[in-house]
Amino acid sequence: MTDERAWQGQWKVRLYERLRERGYPTLTAFAEARPAIPLHVLAEELGEDDVAGG
Repeated sequence: MTDERAWQGQWKVRLYERLRERGYPTLTAFAEARPAIPLHVLAEELGEDDVAGG
C-alpha cells in the first residue's frame, strides 16, 4: 500500500486484525509484552506494507 493510502479505509480494523493474529487483544498488550522493543520497530512490524508503511 502506498504512503498516501496507508491511513485510508479501515486502518483500525487492519491494525486490530494484525494484533489478534499475533495473539494480543489490544495494542497496549502488544507493546507491554515487548517492553525492550522501540515503538517504531513495533509499528513497522504491525504495519508492514500497510498501516505504518514498513
